Amino acid sequence: MDKNESDEEEEPYLGYMFDAAAASQVHEFVVGSSVVKYLSSCEEVGETAVQGGHAVWRGAQLLSACISQFIVKGDAVLELGCGVGLVGLICAALGAKKVWLTDRDQGALALCQQSIAVNEGFADICQVNRLLFGQVWTDEKVNLVVAADIIYSTGMISLICKTASSSLKNGGIFILAASFDLGPDFANELEAACSTTGLQAPVLVNYGSHEQNFKVWSMTYAKQMHSLEQGLLEQVCTIKSKSFHLWPRAFLPAWNGTITLAFQGWPQQVLDLKQTIEEALPGLPAENPGSKWPKLTLGASILKLTLPELEILDSILRHEFSPQLLNKAELCWYIDSLWLTVYASGSHEIIFSKKRLPMCSYQM
Repeated sequence: MDKNESDEEEEPYLGYMFDAAAASQVHEFVVGSSVVKYLSSCEEVGETAVQGGHAVWRGAQLLSACISQFIVKGDAVLELGCGVGLVGLICAALGAKKVWLTDRDQGALALCQQSIAVNEGFADICQVNRLLFGQVWTDEKVNLVVAADIIYSTGMISLICKTASSSLKNGGIFILAASFDLGPDFANELEAACSTTGLQAPVLVNYGSHEQNFKVWSMTYAKQMHSLEQGLLEQVCTIKSKSFHLWPRAFLPAWNGTITLAFQGWPQQVLDLKQTIEEALPGLPAENPGSKWPKLTLGASILKLTLPELEILDSILRHEFSPQLLNKAELCWYIDSLWLTVYASGSHEIIFSKKRLPMCSYQM
């Protein structure tokens, strides 16, 4: 067993046993029209007396069988806690342009190197690296991170998510698989770890396996706004913003039943604030066309409307809320504060932070 005693302070769990003498058998795994070879002591962990990186874990076998759902030809891939490296080798066979096989155990990495050598063409694609859970990945950012049967306690989850998120490109995906029950606290711990590392909430994937305990979670990485950018944006909004009024213009129904209240347009002080923000933070993404016109979504139907139903709803809104009614002074909206909200993605489903910013008083 290769053991670096300094690792004991770096990770809150024991390294697994590795038997280099036993890890000498060449096995094959068929994926599509390709046959991938790998070295291990036996077909899977359950057949050996010592559970470790010299045998294939069941989760790695099952993930290898369905990883084609997640990989795109030309992807860069990182496997965490690779053991014999089966999942990463399968990714190479499926068209990955670059695959990093990483583990804390030097014995496992040496075994991966041998497996790379027995697969024609893999030496130009695959590379082995020693990497501990919790370390920040400093090499090239990847599109896909994969890991199978690497969690043995909830204390490891945040470390694994930290390493995974540090290696992913914006929009990259972390696929985590397990072939055994991870306990009642696992789901909450995983979601909490994702929320602090830029990973979106984990989604349980339909992987097509009939094994009851095998589960696959997919997590997308969304780069957070840099704290300095957020601070500057907050400063600009606080100093430059002035309160304003919005005048209703019309109620607009959409074909899916959504009712929106549209206003007459942004006043000049808002347009000035937008221009100031663009000048102060030139790296911000361009404003979406939909936000260039002030509006407020009021509600939506569960069912999609037919064209006759849409026409009826539009007629009701036009009759009940005429332009003359909407132009009455008491319907004017006074806006005296802004919300600075940082989302995980353009879908606005996950909020990283939210802060109310009072605006300078403005009189009509």
